[in-house]
Amino acid sequence: LLRRIFAMTKLTILSSTEQEHFDSPPKFNADDRALNFSLTNTELKLVEELRTATNKAGFVLQLGYFKANGKFFVAEQFRHLDIQYVTNLLGILPNDVDWLLYQQRTPINHQKRILSLQGWQPFDIAQQRKVTAHITWLIQRQLSAKPVFLSAIDFCWQNKIELPSCNTLTTIITNAYNHFEQGLVDIIAKKLTQYHRTKLDQLMGADVKNKKRLQRSPITLIKQVNQSLQPSDIQENIEAFKVFKG
Repeated sequence: LLRRIFAMTKLTILSSTEQEHFDSPPKFNADDRALNFSLTNTELKLVEELRTATNKAGFVLQLGYFKANGKFFVAEQFRHLDIQYVTNLLGILPNDVDWLLYQQRTPINHQKRILSLQGWQPFDIAQQRKVTAHITWLIQRQLSAKPVFLSAIDFCWQNKIELPSCNTLTTIITNAYNHFEQGLVDIIAKKLTQYHRTKLDQLMGADVKNKKRLQRSPITLIKQVNQSLQPSDIQENIEAFKVFKG
């Protein structure tokens, strides 16, 4: 029985719509833009030090999105209305911005500066260990996957850790469930005698002597308790109990 337990495939925690929403920049209204793209004197000084219009606009967009969502996005995801607002805010002509030039090292450097400005930590190996430990703690308390996912997001906000992608967080949660369940299996494996193993194999439909699998597992015949008070039904429940009792 224990040898037939395999690791689960990656969990589906969020719907496709929820995943897209989680991994996309926020949809701002006018008030949201005014709030999240406003710049402190320190932030404005950093922007003025940047050389090109593209870098200035990219930095402010990343900063605004991070303030709202605690995560970063690639230039292809920047929303058109937000780009218009930021270029107007900075006095930049839209034609002076070329997002093809805002790639690779530049946005990554901007992200590091934004994290430092906001007093947050990047989602690196050290922070992943912290998040994983929190997720493991939740799983040990029998929480289902979605509450674990949402709690992990709250944990990142509370501890000022950059939020990972939906795929990354889902993979961490899936691995944590696998690790927890394998731990339970290992505990059972150490406690079971050969007699118990044989009985479990028989319940699951294995013909131990002939090394064959029965067409229908005995456990499927007794997984429901008959609530009838008829003598024959009561006797049937007694026989089922005897199977479990061994």
